[in-house]
Amino acid sequence: MYAQIANLEFNPIPIPTYAYSPCNCVIFAMDDISDYGANKVQLATMDYFISKNLSFTASIIVNQLANSSHLAVFHKVEEGVEKNLFEIAIHGYRHVDHSLLTKQEQEDDFSKANAKLQYLFGKRSDIFIPPFNKFNLHTIEAMVDLNITIFSTHPDAERATINPYKSPTLITTNNSRLEFSKVSDHQQPIYHVPFLVSFLRLEGEGVSEDKIVEESMRLIDESIAKYGFAQVRLHPSDFDQVDVITGKPTNAVDYTRFQHLTKIVDMLADRNIRIASFRDISPPHSPEIILNN
Repeated sequence: MYAQIANLEFNPIPIPTYAYSPCNCVIFAMDDISDYGANKVQLATMDYFISKNLSFTASIIVNQLANSSHLAVFHKVEEGVEKNLFEIAIHGYRHVDHSLLTKQEQEDDFSKANAKLQYLFGKRSDIFIPPFNKFNLHTIEAMVDLNITIFSTHPDAERATINPYKSPTLITTNNSRLEFSKVSDHQQPIYHVPFLVSFLRLEGEGVSEDKIVEESMRLIDESIAKYGFAQVRLHPSDFDQVDVITGKPTNAVDYTRFQHLTKIVDMLADRNIRIASFRDISPPHSPEIILNN
């Protein structure tokens, strides 16, 4: 099978009439949206984007949303969706490592997720953001079969996962350059939308608190230069206050750490870099394919 995959031909799609003009934008997505955990931090983050009238992507653990008597997070996502500010992404029906799942298990996961999202919001999602950033070849196959077209993880996870479906070329839209995976000539490709900025990841790499904003802006510039856009991946734990005695999170906003986010948003505004969504950089129906230099 892998020999057949390796020999797939990526036939050029007709070149559109427009020229490449980078989005020059940043997508903000928060993982682990659910009823549980640091729900007050989730609410504060979503309230911030709504108050600023900015786009935001809610990356949802679907079986953990609107699943209890605590519906505040669900209603906040609903508010953002109704105001056409929020888009919804699947962060798994269950928060599990998809690299350990079969194709059928992942199809079941995606199907359940979109069925519930359709019920809750009247719309499905075509974005998958894998828990723990992990996936396998079956992830791509299951996404194609279920018409989920946008995949987003960190480039390190992409490099660590063998994916012979992935083309050595980039798709160029009028506002982004994207890698893509093509399972067959008769099925739509999967577009890879990477993130380079994560406060959680930067802290894990030893970046000090006073350098988080500076390093984030550097990576944003690097991503925009390469792809035409950047993505900042947020987590509730980024802004969850920690009890100084127990060392445990308190489900209260640490406003000093929350300023990492607000400072970046303000700096982007000062530089006329807009806040966008995944749909803003999604390819049109007839994207140009160019060689990846």
